[in-house]
Amino acid sequence: MARRGDRTVASSGDSGLDEKISEWLSLDQHPDSIAEVNQLIKEMKFEELRAIMMSPLSFGTAGLRSKMGAGFSRINDLTIIQATQGLCKYLEKLFPDLKERGVVVGYDARNNSKRQV
Repeated sequence: MARRGDRTVASSGDSGLDEKISEWLSLDQHPDSIAEVNQLIKEMKFEELRAIMMSPLSFGTAGLRSKMGAGFSRINDLTIIQATQGLCKYLEKLFPDLKERGVVVGYDARNNSKRQV
């Protein structure tokens, strides 16, 4: 384990996992999830890190569903931003005049739904 600024660099022995952790820490901007990943690295909880980093967030018939927390397979600021970017690219292909038409963004009563990133 090594430090790079406020980020911990993982040395799990699995280069693929270390790469995904490094990617996450380079993209994530939320202090709580950065701290969560750094703590898992410090505690050498590599199986837990593998579970949250090595698979993407899944999208099903009910939309995005997962636990809230750090990692590519959890609901968090980064995965919501990535999903939103993907949806926007898809809608722009489907509707060339999307920027003129606009979109509606709403929220519901779920945890952090109203919070702005």
